Amino acid sequence: MPAPNVSFLVPPFLRKGDTVGLVAPSRGVEYDQIRAWVEWMEGRGFEVEVGLSIGQFKHQLAGTDEERAADLQGFLNRTI
Repeated sequence: MPAPNVSFLVPPFLRKGDTVGLVAPSRGVEYDQIRAWVEWMEGRGFEVEVGLSIGQFKHQLAGTDEERAADLQGFLNRTI
């Protein structure tokens, strides 16, 4: 059976000055746990935008289902 004719959206490579968004769509994480990564990315010329789910906790998760989904969807909805 031949493969279906599917096309994929391939984003451009990241360049200095681009913004990288960071969200926690599952397990909760404190900002201190990602601080080194944020500084590393900024040191390489990227802007880092930390989502509202970072630092949020609902038991072991990064907020309620609705909060985590809204945070992720908010980043996905942005135009390139």
